[in-house]
Amino acid sequence: MSQKFMGNKKGMTLIETVVAIGIFMVVGGALTTLLINTISMANAAKIRIVATRLADQKMEQVKMVEQTNKMAIQGGNFTSLNSMNGSEQISLGQSRNFFTRATAVNCTTTCSVSVVVSWAEKGKTANVTLNTIISKWL
Repeated sequence: MSQKFMGNKKGMTLIETVVAIGIFMVVGGALTTLLINTISMANAAKIRIVATRLADQKMEQVKMVEQTNKMAIQGGNFTSLNSMNGSEQISLGQSRNFFTRATAVNCTTTCSVSVVVSWAEKGKTANVTLNTIISKWL
């Protein structure tokens, strides 16, 4: 009788159905989490790229000041550097403020220049820093 009962099985039992749905839910949840994390990381990378471009632009401004205005240095510091520091608002799906700061130290024959771009990300301050040494300063 047991062989006849097993041989006439035409459908899934309730337990098999519940187990299958459970497996699909676990796999679906894992894939959803993976997708959300991937999108979040892609957005963070996009923001970091924008910040790096801003830092690069600011570094080029510093180099241009050095090339066009040799009198921009007094006592080892830029006199016009403060006018280059500030904030920029860029929209990347949502409005985001980037704060830039350029500093120059040890400016005799060479000058160490540092540009920092900061922004708020997930309640914390993130930043990108570019450093360079400009030789043949004056």
